[in-house]
Amino acid sequence: MNMTISFILLMLSAWFDAKGFQYATQTWSAGGHVALKQGALSLVFFLTGVSIYLYSVRFLTLAGVSSSTLQTLLWFAATIAGVAVISGDFQKWNVPHYAALVAVVIGLATLMALGEH
Repeated sequence: MNMTISFILLMLSAWFDAKGFQYATQTWSAGGHVALKQGALSLVFFLTGVSIYLYSVRFLTLAGVSSSTLQTLLWFAATIAGVAVISGDFQKWNVPHYAALVAVVIGLATLMALGEH
């Protein structure tokens, strides 16, 4: 149950962080001008994402995943996937992109199985 809760919270955290990254790229124009609204939205999404992440760590720890490296890898993979989905870039992926995704998932699973939890 703890792993399910932590997974849901990690996905939610990653979504907010991915939105934060999306707004961060819109904060600065090529001319160096700042878009305050996008900057503020980026901060709000990042603060929400990290708050949820901190709570998800509680459930990861209860599920036996106490390594900060593994916790961060899970968050990072979820956030990268979130950025790809939100931006729509995943729709442009071809076979090598999906093969790399599968390799990353297998790599994370291997690290979790072999590493200190």
